[in-house]
Amino acid sequence: VKTVEFESFIRPEEEVKETITMEAGEPGMLGGEGIPFGPYILMERIATGGMAELFKAKKKGVEGFEKIVAIKRILPHLAGNEEFITMFIDEAKVVAGLAHPNIVQIYDLGRIGSDYYIAMEYVEGKDLRTVMREARAQNLEIPVPITCLIATRLLAALDYAHRAKDANGRFLHIVHRDVSPQNVLISYEGDIKLTDFGVAKAATKAHQTIMGALKGKLLYMSPEQAWGKPLDHRSDIFSVGVIMYELLAGVTLFYQKGDNEVTVLEKVRSAKIPPIQQFRSGLPEDLLAILRKALAKDPTERYQHAGDMQRALEKFLARHGYMNNPLLVAKFVCNLFPEDSEEHLAVIEQRLRDMTPAPVYQPIKIEKEEEKAPEPVKEIKKLKEEIPEGKKFQTIMPEKEKISEEMLYPALAKEKAKPGGKRWVWVAVLAGIGVLAGGVCMVSQSAAGDAQHRDHGGKAGTETYHAGTKTRNAAAGTYGHGECGGRITV
Repeated sequence: VKTVEFESFIRPEEEVKETITMEAGEPGMLGGEGIPFGPYILMERIATGGMAELFKAKKKGVEGFEKIVAIKRILPHLAGNEEFITMFIDEAKVVAGLAHPNIVQIYDLGRIGSDYYIAMEYVEGKDLRTVMREARAQNLEIPVPITCLIATRLLAALDYAHRAKDANGRFLHIVHRDVSPQNVLISYEGDIKLTDFGVAKAATKAHQTIMGALKGKLLYMSPEQAWGKPLDHRSDIFSVGVIMYELLAGVTLFYQKGDNEVTVLEKVRSAKIPPIQQFRSGLPEDLLAILRKALAKDPTERYQHAGDMQRALEKFLARHGYMNNPLLVAKFVCNLFPEDSEEHLAVIEQRLRDMTPAPVYQPIKIEKEEEKAPEPVKEIKKLKEEIPEGKKFQTIMPEKEKISEEMLYPALAKEKAKPGGKRWVWVAVLAGIGVLAGGVCMVSQSAAGDAQHRDHGGKAGTETYHAGTKTRNAAAGTYGHGECGGRITV
């Protein structure tokens, strides 16, 4: 048999704080300068719930020192409940080790008489449930970037808590288990903070929830949490998805008029998500894809880390040109509650005007200065610029008629470069001409001999040259010159 513990079941249309309201009193200012409570003075009752009441308080110190804090005090009828006291102390211990701008900080845990209390950071603003309720009352749609900005800050807080370690470096395995609009505080300055780790699951807690017991607010539970199954940090991601759905759609996801705890429990366990387009059209498809993944029934199909979903939403904001600035959330809240935030609104509007017009994360083109190039590179660049457009990719070569001998015959160029090289070149040229002329003469003599032979009627003659004498045989056509041993026969 599973034990079912509902911390609260809140019907959205009803103006109730929690299921039970004790005699502690209604929210409002306390008489005079306040009620002394140990080192604190209780100034204003902010809210009263089924287990504790919350006060705005002031702590005084030496030399006029004052600090505004929030005091969370256990209700008198629970002061003797050991199990609840242990859970209350566990909350303080878990959060005391967390230091993140999107998590409400714990300052002190104490006991005055039989009253246990926690002193924590005071956030001047509204909780998200009050913001959502007021927007519906004014028939206003919460803008897409406002929804995304709230979700990214919640996811940043959860990602930090999920990865937190103790003093020995061991993971605490914190799971908030109660991520709901009531536990999201938005200040008039734009701070978005997650609070109430009272039912958080952590490895170091002295009190562990019995298997099957339900802790947290039913409307924002994950399916595995509603079934009482073991859960991990991905349960908190589902809860953020539910909050986003309700901010965008303007309706409560798992509640319709006439539902009771049992019907709501079945809806949460089945995790059947109506298409959000039924309530609001025109939402970007990439945003719907993020929402579908966060609300997947199977934890393995969700974002596996809160940081993954946070980055997906930040990329969405950048892609669509939205500013990633929580001041926009502050301005929206101040406009919803002008009577409470008039002075804050003027400051916020001035801060937004003073900001640069370029949205955060929007790509900005940066003009790079041209690097100084070495002189040769500049000359080449200049030469390229001077070349006509049609010639830029053609090889530049001298014209054919301008090609010199030296370009064709490098060896000749080297020879010319030597001292006196030109003189020897001319000698070689003249020698060549002489050889050529000699050849021409021999050819000419041969042709004359043939002609003489024809003139003698075809008679054969012989001339013999000797060194000192010359004889001729007329009949034979022979000449002799002394002792010359050479003979030419024609």
